[in-house]
Amino acid sequence: MEQVLETMKVEGIEPDVQIQALLAKHYTKDGLNEKAETVLKEIEGENLKENRWLCATLIRLYAYLGKADEVERIWKVCESNPGVDDCLAAVEASGRLKKIDEAESIFERASKKWKLNSKNYSVLLMIYANNNMLKKGEELIKRMEDSGMYIGCMTCNALVKLYIHVKQSSLTYACHVNYKRGSSVPRQTQPNAVEPNLKVGTQLLQFSKNLDPIEKPKK
Repeated sequence: MEQVLETMKVEGIEPDVQIQALLAKHYTKDGLNEKAETVLKEIEGENLKENRWLCATLIRLYAYLGKADEVERIWKVCESNPGVDDCLAAVEASGRLKKIDEAESIFERASKKWKLNSKNYSVLLMIYANNNMLKKGEELIKRMEDSGMYIGCMTCNALVKLYIHVKQSSLTYACHVNYKRGSSVPRQTQPNAVEPNLKVGTQLLQFSKNLDPIEKPKK
């Protein structure tokens, strides 16, 4: 990665924010936190208030790095008048940092200001899934259904992950294999089922492998 960047600099090509963000995540994943922070400071520049469009990216990256204080600092820059992506980034970051109440509060603020779609709702649903909060996850799905919202693949995958975490085998299978488009009610006869993504499909296979034969859902 660093060699690619050096080659770009030699050729007079400055890395854009997307490349810098990718580099920061690469450093964080490898445990090179100081290098990651250096890249984030480069992204931020000297006057973030004039470049508020960077806030969402920085919030997510600092959360990925585990820097709660920096997340709070960046959020304060845009908190008075955030965009929808700023709010969703803050929700995602709060969830990653285990600040569930804060994530919910920011999400509610966003939902009152904008008409959020199922992809937006899936950000909060995934937080519930990662923290084994089954009841809240189901309440959120019910809220989406009551509002007539389309239940898409991302929402379905988040719900499956939630059921996997709490070992609800029959619900996991029904939701992911026989999920009815546009409804939170699984139907085995529905031909237009939502397709699983590779990551969740792998999780399902591993989950099914670990079940006792009597627990495994029947096709």
